[in-house]
Amino acid sequence: MRVLTQAAGVLALSVLGASIALFIQSKGLIPSKPVTPLQVTGDPPVTVSDGSLHAHSENGWKKNTSGGDKSIEPNPQSGSGTGQLVPTCLMQDSHGNAALANLWADDKNYDILPGATVTIVHDSADASSSPHAAEVSIAVPSAPGTPLTFTTVEGNFGQDNGAKGGKHNRQHSRQGEVESITIQNPSGAATTWFPVNYKNPHFTLEFCYK
Repeated sequence: MRVLTQAAGVLALSVLGASIALFIQSKGLIPSKPVTPLQVTGDPPVTVSDGSLHAHSENGWKKNTSGGDKSIEPNPQSGSGTGQLVPTCLMQDSHGNAALANLWADDKNYDILPGATVTIVHDSADASSSPHAAEVSIAVPSAPGTPLTFTTVEGNFGQDNGAKGGKHNRQHSRQGEVESITIQNPSGAATTWFPVNYKNPHFTLEFCYK
């Protein structure tokens, strides 16, 4: 009888322990499964993010900082020449390898290779009916000496606000949302990301450009 009582007590404690663990898990105090962070710790030198399309460069921009530019280039980390993509920003591609650039969107990595073209469709409702009018294109350099460039078909990139104490942020002039991002790497089919929440796109384009 004593053995049965002890066994019943152990079973009761086991059930109680499992219940407590499930309760703590449901409250988010412990993760339900191992969490693998996809974003790097700290931003790379050049990023594009936010539904209203902001381009950030830690080192400022080569083009006129007063705004109105349809094509802009980030400055390199030092000097006045052209920067280059380097694997020193702790970024990883979808296979866990060191990455020069990537798209992090809705908790998933999308690979961006040297020589790729990234096309962002932004605020199509406010664009003209001309082909590609709502597009912003990013040309990813394939080799040193070729700049990273951001070009818009309509609208422009606003004033560099780095002098205000923040990052060197240049916002696209139209106020709508980013609707899709297409990555065309030098080989293979294009990959297009559509935001899960169209009213609040959750993404960061990251470039280790120094």
